[in-house]
Amino acid sequence: MSTLWTTSQVAEYLGYTGKSATGSARRQLSRWGVTPVRREPGRGGESLYEAEKVKKLHEGRLGSGRRGAARSGGRFTKQGLGDSKTSK
Repeated sequence: MSTLWTTSQVAEYLGYTGKSATGSARRQLSRWGVTPVRREPGRGGESLYEAEKVKKLHEGRLGSGRRGAARSGGRFTKQGLGDSKTSK
């Protein structure tokens, strides 16, 4: 059986903090098309997501910075492909 993470655990893994962390995580999961596998029992139960799927999608994200542009040698690249040949 695969490991399941709560929305709070997903938010922590994605680096979200603060009061809106779980909401931010839910929105990101929705953008990725990830749906919960099930929910924890009880009124306060959180949705549960496949940890491996979340990890795989998160690893595929571009880095933070200029709208997700790739970096090469500390500089943003023109095409965002990590090419070190940038115009000056």
